[in-house]
Amino acid sequence: MTLRSKTIIIAAAALVALIAAVYISSRSVLLYSFTRLEKEATQRDVQRALNALDTQLLELDTTTDDWAAWDDTYRFMLTRDPQYVESNLLDGTFVTLRLNAVLLVNPSGEVVFGKAFNLQDEEEIPLPPSLLGHLTTGGLLSPAGEPGSYARGILQLPEGPMLASSRPVLTSADEGPLRGWLIMARYLDSTEVERLADITDSVLTIQPFDNPSGPAELQAVRSALLETPSSIVVRPVSGEVVAGYGVLPDMYGAPGLLVGVEMPREIYHRGQAAVAYVLTTIILVGVAFAALQSVMLDKQVLARVIELGTGIARIRSHDDISARLQVAGKDELSKLGTQINEMLERIQTTQVNLQRSEERFRSMADNIHDGLTITEDGTVVYVNDRACEIFGYSRDELMQMQNLDLVAPEDRERLELVVQEARQSGQMPGELDFWAVRKDGSHRYVSNRYASSSDPDLGAQSYAVTTDITGRKREQDTIRQLAFHDPLTGLPNRALLNDRVDVALARARRDGDRLALLLLDLDHFKEVNDNLGHTTGDQLLQAVGERLTALLRESDTVCRMGGDEFLILLTGITAADAVTKVAHRVLESIRRPFVIDGHELKITTSLGIASYPDDAEDIDTLIKQTDFAMYLAKERGRDNYQRYSSLDHEAQPMGRRARSARREPAQ
Repeated sequence: MTLRSKTIIIAAAALVALIAAVYISSRSVLLYSFTRLEKEATQRDVQRALNALDTQLLELDTTTDDWAAWDDTYRFMLTRDPQYVESNLLDGTFVTLRLNAVLLVNPSGEVVFGKAFNLQDEEEIPLPPSLLGHLTTGGLLSPAGEPGSYARGILQLPEGPMLASSRPVLTSADEGPLRGWLIMARYLDSTEVERLADITDSVLTIQPFDNPSGPAELQAVRSALLETPSSIVVRPVSGEVVAGYGVLPDMYGAPGLLVGVEMPREIYHRGQAAVAYVLTTIILVGVAFAALQSVMLDKQVLARVIELGTGIARIRSHDDISARLQVAGKDELSKLGTQINEMLERIQTTQVNLQRSEERFRSMADNIHDGLTITEDGTVVYVNDRACEIFGYSRDELMQMQNLDLVAPEDRERLELVVQEARQSGQMPGELDFWAVRKDGSHRYVSNRYASSSDPDLGAQSYAVTTDITGRKREQDTIRQLAFHDPLTGLPNRALLNDRVDVALARARRDGDRLALLLLDLDHFKEVNDNLGHTTGDQLLQAVGERLTALLRESDTVCRMGGDEFLILLTGITAADAVTKVAHRVLESIRRPFVIDGHELKITTSLGIASYPDDAEDIDTLIKQTDFAMYLAKERGRDNYQRYSSLDHEAQPMGRRARSARREPAQ
């Protein structure tokens, strides 16, 4: 075995052993720390979920106490006056307070009044018999009647878990004698769980503690929680998700609900990244150490290496690959000199073959249909005839140009970023489409397909095959224009508006911004069509679209909804009066006369306004509300704007609201 082989083996073995030892120890310490941090974060999220459930129960109990300690309730328990129920225990009360059941029980345990309500369907349903089974002195009838006494907690019913609260019926001054109990209850169903998940900003699951249909892997969790009910158990679900579980007791103190919270294992992944960083550092240090050893080894054989280098330099300076090195001795360096001479022999043969191959390549490249450009370090070194035809430059002119010199100004910044990213990543983009500027100033839309050289001897060399796709690009632009714009006015149509509103709503929800929709309907537009013809009417609609576009910011959108209706999307609203200012400008702009084919036309518009998040949180509801507000503006004399108001909406006849929902065009 040669000395170099022995040195390399010893250095490599030492380096591998060092890397392995440091990596194993650092991995154990770092992953343990990050696993502990992940567990603590999961436990905090579970505790937040448990606290949120306790808060919901306390809020329900506060509502129950407010109604129980009330003279009207107290009087009803004495008189059974039906007016109390008709005035207070309406369906709307159940919806507002999110209640599924209300019971009034007299001191002897008789149900004086009971009502169950389905919040999803908003209709009364029969009282669940299982709830009546809890009307015992040890359950919902346990409050003794003194001010401040109560019974609240979770009831496990066949219909599902329920939050329940019971308070003694007293006067508004919390005085007796006791007239019975008021019980309010709310199912802890999927809708309520989703609401709690939104409050806690977590992936939340709630199920009965003794759920026989639950996953088998939760049995160990239940066993651990039974041993220590106040603890929080954390279990990894997968490599991407970790889950935490806690138990919430029911009204009788037994384990009631198993509350689970899932969260991504971001902390654990950070630990893995830290381990990878440590490993990378160790490898770099090891490589540096190996390089140092190589330098020391080179110094031991430097003299003969210099001799070989001098001979190679002489051959290179004379550019004579037919010359050979002088070789003496039989050790490794002598063998190296022999191998170099053999390599020079192969290079000489290869060079002759390469010259012949290059001639064949040029002949083929000049006869293909697509343009071919070869660049080195961003400078063009070869172009075929087709590339000259596409770009309009001669071969010599293209050879003196940089790649980006051929790119149109509107695409240059985008391609500069792509080139910068390619240099940083070391990978060429697969394909790029862009507008190119020909020598005569005309533009052609081209598609470039790229490949790079994998031979380090060629340097940073890349190849681009260019296809002129100008015709196809123009056809695509025409199709896109027809799909997303109104053919008469050129304004965005409903499809494009929906897309922009979806984007604006997502940004508004994320950033806490506001946005507004303004629906315009031209007053008496039908008279223009009837008196002057549809051609004049179409020109008027185009002029209205131009005025509206000129009024707004680039970030806002004007859309033609059809007929003589236009919709305006305003985003990034910061000032309270910003929308009304825009509405005033729109009204004033439309009032100015339009001159169409020598006719001076004076029209006005009726405008309806709805905003997010004040009026609605989805596009369909917002548009319906702007439509209703616009109809209201017409009813109030036209040439004005009206903001959507739920009070106005409820005050309108059902027929008007139905027409608004159908979005019939206004005149």
